[in-house]
Amino acid sequence: MGYLAVMQDELDTERPDLQLQFLVINEYGYEEENDLAIAGHDLPYLQDIEGGAFVLWDITYRDAVILDPANVPVNGFNLTDFDLADPINFYALKTMLIDAAGG
Repeated sequence: MGYLAVMQDELDTERPDLQLQFLVINEYGYEEENDLAIAGHDLPYLQDIEGGAFVLWDITYRDAVILDPANVPVNGFNLTDFDLADPINFYALKTMLIDAAGG
């Protein structure tokens, strides 16, 4: 989650008008590692429920689901396929988020 936290900080500084917020959702059935997953991280973290977001939005492992201002999914970005350590991927996701927010 390190790169997401960096991006969150950049977005808060550069585009506070958009009020963009990352939210990490853990897949249902993987609750046993929640304490480990949140240790040392400051992004909001939720535990999904059976039939929740992962099912409704057809999320796969490490998907970033991009929502519009009405909280409707408009795009996706898989963090395994597009590692944010690569500046091109980092900038691509950041641009997608800004665009989805109307900025």
